[in-house]
Amino acid sequence: MTSVEPMLHQGKLAVQKNE
Repeated sequence: MTSVEPMLHQGKLAVQKNE
């Protein structure tokens, strides 16, 4: 698991919360 994957997951969660 790369260090970029968890960052992408956090970004998706943030977008879902904004929606």
